Amino acid sequence: MTFRIAHVVVGLPLDQAFDYLIPQDDRSLIRIGQRVRVLFNQKTRLGVVVGLFQNSRFKKLNSILAILDQNPSLNDKALQFTQEISDYYGCSWGEAIETYLPKTLRKPSARLDQSEPLASSSEFKDVLSQQDHILLHDWRGTGRWPFILKAIQDVLSAQQNVIFLVPEKSMIEDIKYKLQTAFKDTSIVSTAQELPGSQEIEQWQRIQRGEVGIVIGTRSAIFSPTPRLGLIVLYEEDYEAYKQDQLPHYHAREICQMRAKIEGCRIIFVSSVPSVEAWFQSQKKGWQRISLDSKEEHPQTSFQIVDMTNYNPQRSSILSFPLQNRIQKCLENKGKVILFMNRRGFSTLTQCSQCGFTLKCERCDTSLIYMYSKKILLCRHCNYTIPLPKVCPQCHKNYLRSTGSGIEKLESEVARLYPHVRVSHYDKESKSWPTDASIVIATQAMLRQEEIKAQLIAILQFDTALSHGDFRSGERAFSLLMRLRRMAEECLLVQTRMRDNECLKAASKMNFDQFYQEELKLRRELKFPPYQHFIAIELRAPKEDSVLQQSQELFRQLSGETFKKIEVLDAHANPIPKLRDTYRYTIMLRSRSVKPALSVIKKVLKNFKRKSGLIITINVDP
Repeated sequence: MTFRIAHVVVGLPLDQAFDYLIPQDDRSLIRIGQRVRVLFNQKTRLGVVVGLFQNSRFKKLNSILAILDQNPSLNDKALQFTQEISDYYGCSWGEAIETYLPKTLRKPSARLDQSEPLASSSEFKDVLSQQDHILLHDWRGTGRWPFILKAIQDVLSAQQNVIFLVPEKSMIEDIKYKLQTAFKDTSIVSTAQELPGSQEIEQWQRIQRGEVGIVIGTRSAIFSPTPRLGLIVLYEEDYEAYKQDQLPHYHAREICQMRAKIEGCRIIFVSSVPSVEAWFQSQKKGWQRISLDSKEEHPQTSFQIVDMTNYNPQRSSILSFPLQNRIQKCLENKGKVILFMNRRGFSTLTQCSQCGFTLKCERCDTSLIYMYSKKILLCRHCNYTIPLPKVCPQCHKNYLRSTGSGIEKLESEVARLYPHVRVSHYDKESKSWPTDASIVIATQAMLRQEEIKAQLIAILQFDTALSHGDFRSGERAFSLLMRLRRMAEECLLVQTRMRDNECLKAASKMNFDQFYQEELKLRRELKFPPYQHFIAIELRAPKEDSVLQQSQELFRQLSGETFKKIEVLDAHANPIPKLRDTYRYTIMLRSRSVKPALSVIKKVLKNFKRKSGLIITINVDP
């Protein structure tokens, strides 16, 4: 049967499909899931066919300009998967589909000529009779691989495919080597590498034809078009990098579950310190939870808390006397020391002591970091840089002073205190770990290097991890403590003014259950995730007055709706109000369920009259 009308979605924030007339010569060729070139709002755009019909309620229609695929780029399961992403994360179906496709195939000029139709997953028998999710808790990081490799082997033996997700590109080569060593006869590809257009299409088609056994990549690898998906491995599932910071703001943990349900496949969530959400879901949904560390196996690493209320860093070193004693003993025993401070640069604030002028980023409302090694001031958000001025730009006096401590300043101080040993630093710009240094000052970038060990590790400013004004700050702080304790061979020392904090108590006892129990109890009382969902509506515009007025008006309209178990919180400026030349305000909604809240938001936004230049985005579970 041939059809006259195609329903087409485009990658714009529009919650509907559009009718296009199918040219006479193409009616026998067109299929649901094919990419097409269309004219939309006087511009040539990529569209995807999501329905075929004989008639349209519109009399005058544009015709499809070209069919770009010989066979559909998206099969029925891919369309269902992208539709669920659209429904849950508040983006349009077209935006979800463009996220699914590789960059090259998002262009309306890219043609795809498959030599054979896509394999239908219904032709293959599933290995598993039921959905099976496993939370693999491996704090040491040493026992996970035999389990993971056995699970992968079972899937490959059944002629099925594996998607292996990692949070950081830097982890890919090491894991790919492990997989290649274990499965020498299996084709393994990485999707994280930037490829030229033709090579990207070729690799995507190989995956689509089922010629690749294992696909490894960062969060976007979940969109790999594997035809017989048997297993998804989400490695170190608690990393924040699994949350997409651009539209659609999906989280890999959630969309892995969406795809697994559609495909009928297994997921293994692997983590040294599982996220609170994964721990909660493992209990609520009955996942199998496997802990590879018994209490008897926990190391004898000491956990020392130094109460900084007894010290004044303004009059003495940022290194407390107990820490200095520990460092001295460690060096005498030829040991290695790591000092953890998650602040780049030399100083965090440069200000004129005469007139009070503070040097800030021209694009963002934040103070510039002084990078001593490069003699520049840097914005940590947009990488804007300027040379360090010799005089104050406002009063033209020579009274500029840089204050606050970053790793470069700490490195200078430590080198002064311990002149007889090599001192170095490590941050995200460092190419390799300084193995020849006795003392290394490191930022959070060190957590990517799983093999790093040191006799003594000290966290100098632990309280900053708890002071972000974010309900996940306790979770992040606990994860930091546990990961650094794993790297410390003899002692983890923590400088803090909050020695009674629950994270510290649980970490000192190596008691994961205690931490998750207390954290979930607190979140339940405060109606925080995972017990309720937050949905952030962010408004951005170049003019502050405009975005403030529009956010207040949108809040008023949302508040005027009749809600059931949906709470609308006041519009407020973001923690960083100005970022990259745009002012940002957010309205937060809280609800037990995402979809009812989204339906209300979309209803209001559909009739909301926004001013020119205003951008509104929806972020579910921010």
